[in-house]
Amino acid sequence: PVALRYELNRAKARGAEEFIARHADGVIAAGSEVGEALIERHGRHLRPRIVVNGVDDSLLEAPPSAPPFAYADGAQHAMATLPLGSTPANAIALAFLRDVAAALVRLLPSCQVHVLGSDSGPAAPGLHYRGFQPELLPWIEHAGACLMPYPPEATAGGVRNKLLEYLARGRAVVT
Repeated sequence: PVALRYELNRAKARGAEEFIARHADGVIAAGSEVGEALIERHGRHLRPRIVVNGVDDSLLEAPPSAPPFAYADGAQHAMATLPLGSTPANAIALAFLRDVAAALVRLLPSCQVHVLGSDSGPAAPGLHYRGFQPELLPWIEHAGACLMPYPPEATAGGVRNKLLEYLARGRAVVT
């Protein structure tokens, strides 16, 4: 029964993909390999737009940056990139991050946790919402730790890209 259910789900996904490939104004593929597989599966008429999947070379090659204004106090800093309203997983992650920030401040009173991508959220001592930041590199590069407070079911998409970005700059990641 489990194998049959998986086969049914695969057929549904394949049907949805074929419908989209025939009727969409455009298709975006996460990486050239995915784009090539889509063309092979659905024909040469399909011309997917390819976007980078992973870490952009500029992040790997960027020279060291100056620390952001919020890191100038000499305290220990941790950061997370977490757009609040984008997904239910982000809402769960932000609630968990509030608890993490409170625990960190109890252990290390000078610790500051910075949330990029959200202007506001649940309050906790040492938790600061920094909203949209046009440049993430200084925040990542000068953080003592990059936090990924996601539930187990959030393992793809933005979460994976954040992990790759943090690791590309050699940061400690806590998840």
